[in-house]
Amino acid sequence: METRICSVLRWMDGRIHESSPRPVHLRRLGEAMAGLHNQADAWVQPPGFVRIHWDHETFFGDGMVYGNAPAAECWALLPSTVHARFRAVAARMSDVMPRVGEVGLIHADLHLGNALFQRGEVRLIDFDDCGTGPRLYELAVALWELRERPDHAAFREALLTGYRTRRDVDPTHLDEFIALRQVAFDLWFTGTAQVNPAFAAKLDGVHQWSLQMLDLVEAR
Repeated sequence: METRICSVLRWMDGRIHESSPRPVHLRRLGEAMAGLHNQADAWVQPPGFVRIHWDHETFFGDGMVYGNAPAAECWALLPSTVHARFRAVAARMSDVMPRVGEVGLIHADLHLGNALFQRGEVRLIDFDDCGTGPRLYELAVALWELRERPDHAAFREALLTGYRTRRDVDPTHLDEFIALRQVAFDLWFTGTAQVNPAFAAKLDGVHQWSLQMLDLVEAR
């Protein structure tokens, strides 16, 4: 008998505000995020439950596959300047990640593109990357694409305010985790560009964006 794995999906109403964000959306997302973490902490994992571990080795080692390319191949494809900057992030995070505490189940891709807003409620979608990792990375993902905006501070405060309605968080190393997200995104984009011409056409621009983002978070 052949075994097959399937997903059961249903339609969810709501609007995605990724292209039209306001601080109120980050506040609501932060509250929903904290509720998700509380639920994860209270949940008893069944025997045999396995999800990805978002640890230093996952982000910077050779365990991931992006597109059809192993992580090591993606690292080798990076321009030398980008490669050196990413390795500097790796060195920094080897010190930071063991000290942040608060590790548990996270969505791991919880930006505004994966949140549906409907009458004051937030409905979360796209749990493909769900696994065990630093909770601060979860918050960093939500702020990452907003980090270059001049009103970034308002979004940051809104997210933290919403999150703190349900649980506490120390944001000291938030920018380091935003840098980590930038590295992860660039590696994923680099691997996908090897099999998708649309990504390949934008790859140089993504590398330049990564350097600009790292300049920004390191100069804070």
